[in-house]
Amino acid sequence: MSIWAAVVFRLVLPAVVPAAEAFVSTNRPAPRGWVWTATRGDAEIVLVGTVHAGPVGDDRLPLEVARRWPDTTRLAVEVDMGDASRIAAAVASLGVYPPDSVGLDGRLDLELRRRVERVVGKAAPAPWRMKPWMLANTIVVAHMARWGLAPAFGVEALLLARARADGKAVVEIETVETQLRVFDGAPEAIQLAYLDETVRALDTGQARHDIDRILAAHVAGDADALEQLYEDFASRPGRAERHFHRHLIVGRNAGMIEAIDRLARDGGRTMVAVGALHYPGPEGILAGLRGRGYEVRPVGASAPAGAGASR
Repeated sequence: MSIWAAVVFRLVLPAVVPAAEAFVSTNRPAPRGWVWTATRGDAEIVLVGTVHAGPVGDDRLPLEVARRWPDTTRLAVEVDMGDASRIAAAVASLGVYPPDSVGLDGRLDLELRRRVERVVGKAAPAPWRMKPWMLANTIVVAHMARWGLAPAFGVEALLLARARADGKAVVEIETVETQLRVFDGAPEAIQLAYLDETVRALDTGQARHDIDRILAAHVAGDADALEQLYEDFASRPGRAERHFHRHLIVGRNAGMIEAIDRLARDGGRTMVAVGALHYPGPEGILAGLRGRGYEVRPVGASAPAGAGASR
């Protein structure tokens, strides 16, 4: 699993998500995205694999998502980021050290502290009250902003804005507390490794390379590339990468599959939009729904050469 993909594909740090107040169309090609349908009997769910950040100013939904949006009655997302006070409270509770405890600057070895200081500066006090995972995620979002990307222009944020404008129901599959506890529940050694691997990915250029691969595959709607990304990220050697692949991706899939199955039984036309890396793999959403008797079919450009089709 790529640490950078962990944020861009799945978990947007809610404390630093800017509001998408004004959408400006661009001349870029509209993304094709990853879209599947899951049907069993009369029930049908539209599944959307998302990237949690997009080019600033580009409010266009992936083509197949836009085509199916008018017939959608309900949107299901990982977390509804509209409740700013709840999100801020969760981040304040889980993401920073208590005032009377040792800060992050007192927990890092000298080499890692120096590399972190090159990113956040020596004098800024706020970063040193953050837990390692919180600081790593904050660094990720800050660098995405420098590259012209923002969570407000990710697929979920755009869909949530459309749902509110169109009066469509929104369902949370998880809660922000559940997501943040995946990070906060990791042993401190893993959290420190996560910070270390994040800064290292910046220093080596791996971070930008990963982002470029992810966004190119999303624009093309390339399901083969998504499968390859999943396999590549799952095989990376970093200690934190291995931990968060197990817990942040695979560990949450069973709950998502159960929630999707429940939504299908409730009826109506539901669109489910969750991070794209939850779909591939033997324990992914697509395989899990097939195991429950759903016929899963890729839509449009999401059709791969082999692995993504229903079987």
